[in-house]
Amino acid sequence: MRFWRFLKTDELDQKRFKKIVKEVEKKIDCTKCGNCCKEMSPVLTLEDIERISKKLKISKGDFLKKYTERNEDKDIVFKLPCPFLQNNKCSIYEIRPKECKEFPHLDKDISFRCHQFFSNAEICPIVFNVLENAKEEFLEDIYDFENPEV
Repeated sequence: MRFWRFLKTDELDQKRFKKIVKEVEKKIDCTKCGNCCKEMSPVLTLEDIERISKKLKISKGDFLKKYTERNEDKDIVFKLPCPFLQNNKCSIYEIRPKECKEFPHLDKDISFRCHQFFSNAEICPIVFNVLENAKEEFLEDIYDFENPEV
């Protein structure tokens, strides 16, 4: 909980955090995992649907019937596992949905997204290792944040 509270403040040195992200991303090959495509489904925008269906040379209606469903929020999402995951690689990588391009969202400020960040750590080894490395890197800062008078 100390780490969580620390991440939600402006005490987190974003430059040091981004350095950790880059180091971890260099070491982990997403194509060896594919968990995000097996466990999560991106919310598709109208632009995503139009772009992908056009590239696949099928109507938007056929695309929606074959590859998508509605989630509990009534958003349009891919069926799971992602129908475009083949041998842990995306068969539509160049035209993949916006949410897929942005995952695991490590380029964004995590202080406002801690819950999502920790949830993603359950699925993505990159996020998990960034968190573990950040706990170690910021250990003194976390302690000082929790105990300012010491």
